[in-house]
Amino acid sequence: MPTTLSEIALALREQAKRLEITDEALRKKAGISRQALTKVMCGESDVKVVALLAVADRLGVEVVLLPKSIAGAFADELSPMPPLKTKVQAIVERFKN
Repeated sequence: MPTTLSEIALALREQAKRLEITDEALRKKAGISRQALTKVMCGESDVKVVALLAVADRLGVEVVLLPKSIAGAFADELSPMPPLKTKVQAIVERFKN
């Protein structure tokens, strides 16, 4: 589970990649400037919360605040799933090993 701005930014970049959405399309959907999107996606310390929430929303993810006492229980469940491999990729990988 991401706990720093850098980790949140990485999670958002991975989600954007999974959705195959360009920065320009994401920026327009979120209604933010290029500079604001860059700050969110790079995990800059002066990112505006409203921009972060808009980007997360357009990527179909939520920014959730949890008490630290229970956050650890959700860590594995909230971790991003690795990309699924096609049958061909799995066979090729098996023969490489």
